[in-house]
Amino acid sequence: MVVKTEAVVLKTVKYGDTSKIITAFTREYGKLSLIAKGARTSRSKFVSILNPMSCIQAVFYLKESRDIHLLSDASLSRVHKSIVEDPKKTMTGFAMLDALNTAVHTREPHPVLFDHLVEALDVLDLAEQSPVNSLVAFLIALLREIGYGLKLDACVKCGGELDREPLAFESQFGGFVCGRCSSSETGPVVAMNQLKALRWLERPSPGAWSSLSLEPMESLKIVHLLAGHLCRHVPGARRLKSLSLLESTVVG
Repeated sequence: MVVKTEAVVLKTVKYGDTSKIITAFTREYGKLSLIAKGARTSRSKFVSILNPMSCIQAVFYLKESRDIHLLSDASLSRVHKSIVEDPKKTMTGFAMLDALNTAVHTREPHPVLFDHLVEALDVLDLAEQSPVNSLVAFLIALLREIGYGLKLDACVKCGGELDREPLAFESQFGGFVCGRCSSSETGPVVAMNQLKALRWLERPSPGAWSSLSLEPMESLKIVHLLAGHLCRHVPGARRLKSLSLLESTVVG
């Protein structure tokens, strides 16, 4: 069956002398492996198209009995020039792809999550400050869509207000513990401004993401907290390798 769908390239590997196998996150069919024959030759129609973070219209032969499907055509549907040219944005985008690739299974459609990814890449491309905000917002959406969303409105133990420090994050319960309920056995300590940032970036208004100003280290602490929550709950998940590269790029 020949299908056409929107896709975002998550990763690529060389195959043979001239081809590529790409892992693509498609809107209608979820995560798939596609082989692009001859993609590494200079005359290929796929030259400069099939790179991580590329947003494409993909045409391929989908076979239920196959793990790898033949890509017959592809064209760019969006161009994120700023992401490619800015190392901080590049590594932020790679972290999005890494988290998504870790969290979702093959052939599991997530159209809402696909839209979140494209939206986050669009906002990242246009961001003039705090590019990591887009990653935080995407991780919040990713966790919500796979069933491990955060509880940000009240203490997960007593239901009381999260109105003063110290606060702690309890990944087991997917939320925060107030100062009255926290103890030496609770999770990592979280500052009030980090909780406020999570609440702000949870908002469904992408235009608000870039308006939140956070110090790079504060942003990275939030990213590590969310990534740890993801890896705790997703079977077989491993630490996101992209985060160490992101940290070295953002902090410098």
